[in-house]
Amino acid sequence: MTKFLIFILAVSISCTNQNHKSCLIKSIEDYDEEIVAQYNSYRSESAILIDSLAVNNALEKMEIILTKEPSFIPAIKFKAELYCKVNKLGLAIKEAEKAYNLDRCDIYTLPYIVFLYDKNDEEAKAQLYLEKAFSAFEARCEKECNDIDFSTLLFLKLYSEKISLEEYQEGLTRLGDEEHQTLSSLMSEYTKSKFLKDLCSM
Repeated sequence: MTKFLIFILAVSISCTNQNHKSCLIKSIEDYDEEIVAQYNSYRSESAILIDSLAVNNALEKMEIILTKEPSFIPAIKFKAELYCKVNKLGLAIKEAEKAYNLDRCDIYTLPYIVFLYDKNDEEAKAQLYLEKAFSAFEARCEKECNDIDFSTLLFLKLYSEKISLEEYQEGLTRLGDEEHQTLSSLMSEYTKSKFLKDLCSM
């Protein structure tokens, strides 16, 4: 299930580099080149996070970036993931919400906030953000629903138990063969409880 989350985060990051006609999402190319290069270098060094020492080291490096550019959203998002890995869910939520508030066009942060609140047993907050996520993705898909928008909305329906796993798998057939096969394989044994349990795995 961790692989599924990584897939979702990876494709959503790639999508945030595309400008939607109705809402311009800030991409990594919008930041200072030196900051981006330093961030990419630190992320490369943090590619394998096997223990809390490695996570704390990565957090320190993100702080270096954010001292130079406090509104550098990629580093803020990464901090949220890192705090999640060391079970500091309150801090993870704070960083994820900060990233979303800095760029509300980036609706791909919303599902992650939902998952974090649910993992932290804050059902009311999770439901609030789930409604925001549904509203954002349904509005997007009424106009220009690409494969990532569609697959994210489909997963939100599965996650909130609006559809079954079988219906989810059937919905994936709309995607290209590679995306369909990847998600279908990763989700073959999905349960919400297992998904949340694995959300912050190293």
